[in-house]
Amino acid sequence: LAITTEPAGVRVLVDKKFVGVSPVTIDTISAGRHTVTLQAASGTITRTVRVELGKTTTLDVPVYSGFVVISAPFIVEVAENGKGIGNSEDQIILGPGRHELNLRNRDLNYTETRGVDIEPGETTRIGLDPRGRANINAVPWAEVIIDGEKAGDTPLANVSIRLGVREIVFRNPQFPERKVVQTIKAGAPVTITVDFEKDK
Repeated sequence: LAITTEPAGVRVLVDKKFVGVSPVTIDTISAGRHTVTLQAASGTITRTVRVELGKTTTLDVPVYSGFVVISAPFIVEVAENGKGIGNSEDQIILGPGRHELNLRNRDLNYTETRGVDIEPGETTRIGLDPRGRANINAVPWAEVIIDGEKAGDTPLANVSIRLGVREIVFRNPQFPERKVVQTIKAGAPVTITVDFEKDK
């Protein structure tokens, strides 16, 4: 098994046993599947190889960094292991391999952890659609439109709504239309109520 990396000088483990620093050739290895782990300063990459009897198997792996791009409807701070590494407005450079990213927006009480696999030189995209909950009611009743989309007639319980500032329209044919602008946050459901009769 001949292992080379770009750049060289990476720690190489085969089946979790340290075998040297790349480039490295292992002359005696059993035929079959083996797990090769490459440990560089920028991250760790794992590859599975199949070694055939009487043949040399070559493995050439680039171990330079890749990028992650996070698309979200609001700015999300990104941290790894408790250390801030950027936000959703920028491309974030990460070493190759598996990363657990902590995503947060304090204003909206939003936190989430996402695992991402970074391939060298490639851009990995994460799309977020964070939601909160709302209980919506109207007296006597109303058709409810959230951000231009019909949500149904009141009462509406535990409605899933995107986090952030939302426009909620209440319509009842007997009264003028009502608009409520509400900031939806993660956590406990928010209660939104309109009384048409009270403020005619």
